[in-house]
Amino acid sequence: MRHRLRMVPFLMIALALAGVAFAEPIGSHWELTPFGGYTLVDGRLLFPGSGLPLRDTHNFGARLGWQSTSWIAIEAAGGLTSTQEEAPSGRDFSWLHASGNLVISPAQGRFGGPFAFVGAGFEQSKPGGSTETKSGTMEFGGGLKLWLTDALGLRFEARDVTFKPLATATASPHVNNIVIGAGVTFAFGARARDTDGDGVPDKT
Repeated sequence: MRHRLRMVPFLMIALALAGVAFAEPIGSHWELTPFGGYTLVDGRLLFPGSGLPLRDTHNFGARLGWQSTSWIAIEAAGGLTSTQEEAPSGRDFSWLHASGNLVISPAQGRFGGPFAFVGAGFEQSKPGGSTETKSGTMEFGGGLKLWLTDALGLRFEARDVTFKPLATATASPHVNNIVIGAGVTFAFGARARDTDGDGVPDKT
């Protein structure tokens, strides 16, 4: 339940801002989104040696994608979480994930719309005082994009990162870290808007 409640502020912000969005990039373009959020660490991802679970905490990263003229896009995504053991004076643990994703936006419009994605990549786990480990990942999720201008928007997202920790590959099942958060999206390379159709961009 506490995991679900953490989504409420993001949904409330999205609903509040939906009414002020009034434009979107036209044609194919690039999108860059600095991203901040929260990682819900799977309880099966344990600190090596102690077997202690890790704290849920902040995630910081970015998304860089190319949107085609249709509802299909490709995107690179990554993020870093610096956490600790769930114990007094818990040892540090860093977790990095990166992936390439196929993104679909079946209901794009003037105000933005929902999107879903699926992809693959890798993760790197670095327990304090121990050697880092890496493994492949599968990622999927979705969210909502709201355009405020032709070049500026907001992105809300939930992402599932699935992997099998290599350090305990013989005993541990796959884990699912969930990353939820939001970011400001900057669009560039889009076609200039010409509202009256006179061949002169609106901003000229």
